[in-house]
Amino acid sequence: GNFLIMRINPDGELDPDFGNAGMTITDYLGRSDSGNAMAVQADGKFVVAGGLDLGSGSPWLIGVVRYLP
Repeated sequence: GNFLIMRINPDGELDPDFGNAGMTITDYLGRSDSGNAMAVQADGKFVVAGGLDLGSGSPWLIGVVRYLP
């Protein structure tokens, strides 16, 4: 699992000007990461927070990623 965000135009189509054909995938630590919350800042940047799995029975960490619009 990785963080995945998409930007969708008002017509419901993916915005081709964002990321890779409208989507951005972030492999945070190379394991089972999951984005659980998202906000849009006043300047248009996206902030995604979620859990990061370190594996080997370690506790999950919290990760935060900020994306350009």
